Amino acid sequence: MHLSTSTLVLAILPLIKGSPLPEPDNSIPGVNVINPTEGDVVTNQYIVVYNPSVSDAQVQTHQDDSRRKLDSTPGLNGQQLKGIKQNIKIGEFKAVTVEATPAGIEKIAGDNNLIDFVELDTLCTTGDPIGDNITQITLPSPQDNRGLAVQVNPTNFWNLGRISHKLKGILTPYVYNSTACFGTRVYVVDTGIWLTHAEFGGRAIWGANFIMGSPDTDENGHGTHCAGIMAGASTGVCKQATVVAVKVLSATGSGSTSGVISGVQWAVDNAQGLGEVSKSVISMSLGGGISAAMDAAVTAAFNAGVFVAVAAGNDGLDAKNNSPARAPIVMTVGATDINDFRPSWSNTGSLVDIHAPGVSIFSSWIGVPTGDNWYNTISGTSMATPHVAGMAAYYIAKEGLNTPAEVTSRLLESAVKDLIQNPTGTMYSPNNLLLNNGNEL
Repeated sequence: MHLSTSTLVLAILPLIKGSPLPEPDNSIPGVNVINPTEGDVVTNQYIVVYNPSVSDAQVQTHQDDSRRKLDSTPGLNGQQLKGIKQNIKIGEFKAVTVEATPAGIEKIAGDNNLIDFVELDTLCTTGDPIGDNITQITLPSPQDNRGLAVQVNPTNFWNLGRISHKLKGILTPYVYNSTACFGTRVYVVDTGIWLTHAEFGGRAIWGANFIMGSPDTDENGHGTHCAGIMAGASTGVCKQATVVAVKVLSATGSGSTSGVISGVQWAVDNAQGLGEVSKSVISMSLGGGISAAMDAAVTAAFNAGVFVAVAAGNDGLDAKNNSPARAPIVMTVGATDINDFRPSWSNTGSLVDIHAPGVSIFSSWIGVPTGDNWYNTISGTSMATPHVAGMAAYYIAKEGLNTPAEVTSRLLESAVKDLIQNPTGTMYSPNNLLLNNGNEL
């Protein structure tokens, strides 16, 4: 995804006209830092990833020892750094987030056979959603017939109609099973959710907040928009699901990779604690540059039993250059428009598993500054992803699917094949699959 903001503090360098800036070099002697030339980093923040064979007891001993070592390592200019911040454990994935100087990281990770690699903590964003058309209206909820339901869609709900019809050009009505989605939970790892929005009717709850000093609400709108696509009474795919706010991105739509990983860990832990793993979905309409730690975390969440949908990104490039989009096991989602064309900005490549509507999508928005009936129309793979997350919850409830692998297979099996075209009119490939809810029309 396109990243335009950096928290890396650079020394002022004399510039020769026409000469490129040198790549940063954040390598540390004796430490396997796998992204030393990354530019979009969070200063003095690292993700230390353990070897898979390391036991929980060894992790605890290493972190206790690291705390003692870091206490004796001064920060820059007398700045007090936090040292060991958070232990991460998602299934077999074990890591720790650390705030320290390079000298401190060398003390705790240099020449240490417990450590697989160290990653500079990097920026993660919403990926610059496209468009902005905020309105305040009151929408009637579709009638719940406790069975086959039909929602007659106005033009701005074309996306719902599209995912319930296999034939090209049929955009209304939205045909779905209204008994589906009860008891499912979708963890919205994003900017938070405006919980009192009329679309949610009490089905939106607060989970966790990993943006230090920020209020427990959505200050941006992106997370609320995604939650509405998943589970809004009028705007949503899965109208009875519970959406859980996991805030990892700020009011500006940015956060850290370590914060996102912490959010994923919280979601998995919460689903496990409630005994609802098989009924849970994680939706991630965000991304950044390549992060092996992020890829490992979402893979571990999937392997722990929680289906994960992630955005492909809005660069118009191969998704292999973005995390978590590049993680092979999770479901990576590209965007299509009202005519089943891939917009030029939707990322491509073999790692994009499926497409869903992502252009001019109407959904819930935050109060501006107050109110619970604001809506916005925006575009992006961020908007395509919650269609897939909502459909995953729909199939889990409707068909009793128990594992992420079963959900993945069902989504791919029911998708409409070979309809998506590139902006030039050529057929998109590979994985020319458009999301569908199994309605045969």
